[in-house]
Amino acid sequence: MTAGRNRPATNGLPAGDFRLRWLLVTAILTGSGAALSAALVFSGIIEWGFGNGVLVLLPVVSAGLLSLLLNLFLDNRYLRRAFQFQQDTMEVLEEQKRFQIEAQQVVAERDRLSAIGTMAGGFAHNFNNLLLPILGLSQSVQDDLPEKSPLREDMGVIISAARQAKSLVDAILSQARTPDAGEEETLAHALHSAATLARAALSSRLRLEVTDSADDVGTVIVPVSSLEAALLNLIANARDAYGEKEGTISLRAVVETLRGPRLVSGNLLSPGRYLDVSVTDKAGGMSRDVQAKALTPFYTTKSADVGTGLGLHTVMIFARDHEGSVEITSEEGIGTRVDILLRIADDNRLVTAG
Repeated sequence: MTAGRNRPATNGLPAGDFRLRWLLVTAILTGSGAALSAALVFSGIIEWGFGNGVLVLLPVVSAGLLSLLLNLFLDNRYLRRAFQFQQDTMEVLEEQKRFQIEAQQVVAERDRLSAIGTMAGGFAHNFNNLLLPILGLSQSVQDDLPEKSPLREDMGVIISAARQAKSLVDAILSQARTPDAGEEETLAHALHSAATLARAALSSRLRLEVTDSADDVGTVIVPVSSLEAALLNLIANARDAYGEKEGTISLRAVVETLRGPRLVSGNLLSPGRYLDVSVTDKAGGMSRDVQAKALTPFYTTKSADVGTGLGLHTVMIFARDHEGSVEITSEEGIGTRVDILLRIADDNRLVTAG
């Protein structure tokens, strides 16, 4: 904007232009009125005299009034523009105020998450100490079993579950540090491993379907433990949503390309290739209020002895670690779909946020 348009005293015009315009219009119209009066007198149409003075001066007075009305009309146009400018300024100020409030909320949320990370560090050491004998003794028992023993597979499930418990702690602690990628494998291997663990924890009433609809999905390299932990969280949520009912849980993986930026659950995703792994159920869905709070730490609709409210939040942490996000799509009375979006680098590995 120019400096002249910010001067309220002249309703959007520079002071010199405003006065010049007024004088010019007044002089032209008044001069025209005076010329008309003189022409009427000299032509003999109106005789000069005191009695006819009003008639002689009528064109001059009319021209002056016309000049005044014209200037008032022009002034109203500029006043309307000035009023619109004021409204636009107020909208900008309101937007800035909203932005400041949102920024304060973001800072408060980060402080809260920092406190959660500090608290998690306190119990992580003791929890790992409890896992050590479980992992060590389970591995020893598995090694001692005959090669063809059916118990070897069961022991493998126990060992894998204990490793997922350790991965859960690592996911919580990742709020305060850059996570270690850990063991990497193809996505096909990770999906098969997660499905094996999940089926062991599902009742006979529930069926798990695994599909991938793109040829290049199998070539994506992923951190196995972290992805398995995230998927097990989502599958456990779907299982709990069904309760005692029968149903199907679908696990699906595709690769999609974002052509432009996309905002997902408060995270701005850049254009590029993304791995989209989703878990879908038909267990009745969430209300809008529950869906809005689902990713909030410690928020849960389950009883205290069943859920901690950290499951979906740890999945979001995992997604953010790979420049992605979590998207929840739910319709009350029908079901829920949760998508984990993870950015893929040029070497077909997941991008690690740094």
